[in-house]
This record gives sequence, C-alpha cells and structure tokens, in this order.
Amino acid sequence: MDQLKKMRDYRDAQTGLSQPRSSSAVGKKPVFWGIFSGKGGVGKSILSAALALQLARMGYKTLLVDTDFSLPCAQLLFNLDNFAEPEELLRNDLRAETFDSGIENLHVFVMQPQIEPHSAGVLRSFEAFIQNTTAGFDFIILDGANGFAEIHRRLIPSLSLMTIISTADPASIAGAYALIKMAKMVQEKLPLNIAFNRMESPEHAKDAFVKINLIVKHFLHFQIPMLCWLRDDKQISEFIHESVSPDQWPVHLAILKTMAATLQKLAPALQPMEQNPANRAKAFA
Repeated sequence: MDQLKKMRDYRDAQTGLSQPRSSSAVGKKPVFWGIFSGKGGVGKSILSAALALQLARMGYKTLLVDTDFSLPCAQLLFNLDNFAEPEELLRNDLRAETFDSGIENLHVFVMQPQIEPHSAGVLRSFEAFIQNTTAGFDFIILDGANGFAEIHRRLIPSLSLMTIISTADPASIAGAYALIKMAKMVQEKLPLNIAFNRMESPEHAKDAFVKINLIVKHFLHFQIPMLCWLRDDKQISEFIHESVSPDQWPVHLAILKTMAATLQKLAPALQPMEQNPANRAKAFA
C-alpha cells in the first residue's frame, strides 16, 4: 500500500501559510509533517533529520526545513554552509544549490540566522518560500523552533500531521501538553502523535506515555498515540561532535532502525481525518 497516498489522505483544507503552487498536472501537494517540542534539548532536530533521511531513502523527494530562524542546527547536522537570505525568498530567487544536501532525494532548507527571527518580514519571506518552492516535494519535514512563537501559530493550520517530542522530564511533558493544546485550538482535527526520547526501557516509555495521556484525557478529552520511543544513544553525540552527517551513520543505529520501522507501521494505520476526529490512531511502542 502506497505510504505517501495514505499520508496524503490525512490532509484537509485549512487556512494558514499559503499552500504551495503545484508544478504537477494533477495538482499534487506535499505532506507537511511538523516535528515540535515545548522544551529544548529533547532531541527534536536529530529525530527530524533521521525521519527526513529515512523518507529520502525510501524514494520520496523530501525537504527538511529548519524553522528556527535564530539558532538553526540542520546545517550543523548535515555539514552544510548553504543559507537562504530572506530577500531571496521574497524575490523567489532561491538557487537550487541553496538547499541541496548532496544526499539523493533529500534537500535541507536553513534560513540565514536572524536578529529578529519572528519579525513580519522574516515570516513573509518564509511564507513566500512555502508557496513558491515546496510543490515539487513529496514530504516537507518541518523541524519546529523550540517553545511557542508566531511561527507555530502560522505553521499548524497548514500541517498534515504533527509529532511532538518529549522526554520523561516533568517540564518536558508539561511543554508537550501545552503544544498539544495549542495545536487542537488552532486546527482541531489535526492528527497528532508523540515520540519519547532518552528512555531507559519500554517500561520507562510506557510510564511517560501514561503520564501525558492522563493530562490530555482529563483536559482535552482524547488520547494522543505514541509514534515511537528512543533510548539515549551516546553514539549520536559522538557523531555530531565529530561532524559525521546522519547519512554516514551506521544503518544499524537504533534511531535509524526505529524511524524505518515506524514509517513502515505508520502509513497503513492512518485513516482519513474526517473519519477519525477523535484522533484514536493506534499507539506504536
């Protein structure tokens, strides 16, 4: 079963950032998958990179977008020095090499770090990029800036799917709940799931999963499914310190194996949004 088609079935017409201008005859639009966290330092950008890389390896044309316009890190993960200038985006004058990662099917977008990352001009530039550039891709992986800002409120209405990254730390769980609440306020039927990082065991992951759902069910009256859980892998820190790009990480590395298995499981379980307003998707542990 075509995973891309199943994930596209999740999409519904929403208002927010302008939709991309399609370059295909059938008006194909990409799947916008947001990866967010309410607290920094939980491994969100690493998981976003691994997810984008795995989709590219599956043959999907994938664009990883770092939406932290003050302290982006995607260029550090992939050892890139290509930055997009806001003026280029407004003029629709972005060169292809600006987001060429050198990896088949994978492109990486990083805006030149801004002093005022959420100014009206920067946000207009980003909207122009989404409108003019993204139509040729299958998946847009949006690595969200940490916390809560105007860019989140603009992105969420346009998302097809949103994953929230958390650890078992109470502050991280509280931040995850706040993001879940904001997402439901902005786009009520947006499919959500949660991924837990730095887990010590399956039991540890299950305990964190129960805690977040106690809060979500009590206040928001639904349960958020688990996308996956990951252990704290010190090898990844070593690779990053040594400037080893994710495409050069061993394929048996836990995060890459987990992303591959998760994508294989996720797509067949997705249901059209209209038939699943309560977001009762299967939880993958």
